[in-house]
Amino acid sequence: MKTHRCPVVLGVVVVVLQALLYTLFGYLVMGFHSTGRFEYVENTTLGEICLFIEGLYRELGPGYGCLVESPVVESDTCYTSTNMLAVYVLRSICGNSVLAENVERFLELYKTGFYDYYQVLLGLPIQLPFNATSHVVAGRVGEITVKHVIVLDRVM
Repeated sequence: MKTHRCPVVLGVVVVVLQALLYTLFGYLVMGFHSTGRFEYVENTTLGEICLFIEGLYRELGPGYGCLVESPVVESDTCYTSTNMLAVYVLRSICGNSVLAENVERFLELYKTGFYDYYQVLLGLPIQLPFNATSHVVAGRVGEITVKHVIVLDRVM
């Protein structure tokens, strides 16, 4: 199958970032903020966004943990693919190398890879059309369910 880098890259990046930040922006727009203040997205700083993301971290054992999907929806679920992206955000954007390293140790225990549209964020080629995906349980640690997103053989 032929791989494409452009012109779909911009569209894919927008979709992925929208998916990753949907919960965050939803909470901020609704006025639920980690500091208890009523805030809107346009008044939110990068530092506040990083605090929100760091607040999703759950320690699973000594020196490792993961970020749950949301404080409300799937608040007890860590997706390995989302956590792969979280390592970059925590280290490169938020400057929190300690949490980034803890999440990297988590990912060593639950090896996974990017699927379809996420891989474009690493500069890897994507194949079109996109394939459907499925969520599978990779394990459980205490109250936290660890899930992988796997690519299926059928087109999305």
